[in-house]
Amino acid sequence: MPNVDAVFVLNSDEYHAETAIAALEAGKHVFVEKPMCLTLADARAMQAARDRAACIARAARVKHIGFSTKTCFPASSAAMAVSA
Repeated sequence: MPNVDAVFVLNSDEYHAETAIAALEAGKHVFVEKPMCLTLADARAMQAARDRAACIARAARVKHIGFSTKTCFPASSAAMAVSA
């Protein structure tokens, strides 16, 4: 998906690591909903994928009620520009 810059990982917790690693390996920035993953091994694998990809990867709590892309994406774009 060449037109995709970032991936939000909001699926079921047991799939966070697999999804985030796949996105990082595709060269996409990743935002992962807490919990980031379920095992230390998965956390280390995610960190290694992030380091290989040289992409931004963040984990945080997502507030699903009232979630607004208008308030989310400008801040993400600014963070990516600063980190690039």
